[in-house]
Amino acid sequence: LGRCMSGAQQAAAAADGEGLHEAAHAMRGVAENLGAGPLVERCRELMRLDTQTLVRDGVRLTADLGVLVETTARRARGEVRELLAQSHHGTPLPGSDPP
Repeated sequence: LGRCMSGAQQAAAAADGEGLHEAAHAMRGVAENLGAGPLVERCRELMRLDTQTLVRDGVRLTADLGVLVETTARRARGEVRELLAQSHHGTPLPGSDPP
């Protein structure tokens, strides 16, 4: 996710609209797998924009990605800690077969 964000921000800084679109597409896929709704929606917004708009406004449009990625990472770390705690206490993990 961090690499996708860096790619989007680098493309924006280089005024590479196509690169920004591709990075937003890749980030959306990862965010969907993590269930990160706000980040998914932000990526979709970027993907809907035309190349000219991405070139002109890319830096401004990607300014909030760091916050969204950090929020997603914090939530994912919390969920992993919770799952690990459950597994150490003998609680079946969600989606696992009972013993």
